[in-house]
Amino acid sequence: MREGTDKYDDRDKGGYSYTEKLSLAAQGLMDPQSIGLPPEEAGQKAAIQEITGQEQPGPKLGDFVTFEASIVPLELRAHWARQDLKVVPTGFVAREWEQKWIEEHKDEYASQGSLHSGTCHATLQRLYSDPILGFVEMMRQAADLLEAKYEELKRNDPNPIITRTDQAKASGASTTFGAPKNQQQTPE
Repeated sequence: MREGTDKYDDRDKGGYSYTEKLSLAAQGLMDPQSIGLPPEEAGQKAAIQEITGQEQPGPKLGDFVTFEASIVPLELRAHWARQDLKVVPTGFVAREWEQKWIEEHKDEYASQGSLHSGTCHATLQRLYSDPILGFVEMMRQAADLLEAKYEELKRNDPNPIITRTDQAKASGASTTFGAPKNQQQTPE
């Protein structure tokens, strides 16, 4: 740990220790500046480096891409909308409020999507009037995001791609991929 970090420890006031705050900053859940680190991503990297003792590598795309999307259930959206009210109704009034909200928004589909490649991750969300056409549009947006990130990384890194094998080696995990031994994968 860095010298002078004890001044950030406020457990005696019911707060967190410096180590706990460092962990929160590393996860992006706390402003790194509040514990004397640089702001935003640089501070998050500094927190990770202080915890692990290793410098965190820059972002890399992978030799794989996963994309998934789903519709948020209308009942859950109604519940969230009710929770966002300044005065939150409860009991029978809450159920009536949510039913009215559902009726008003029944033709809207809230889609959420997630794109992963290498060490990069992006989330997408938007309202659509048609769930399938919404998914199609999200896949187009995801492809555009992936291409833009690739172009950005290529400008700063001659090798912007990390393979699963390289990732596994860096993390100390096994480098074996595929079906378990003595099992064959067949297309469906």
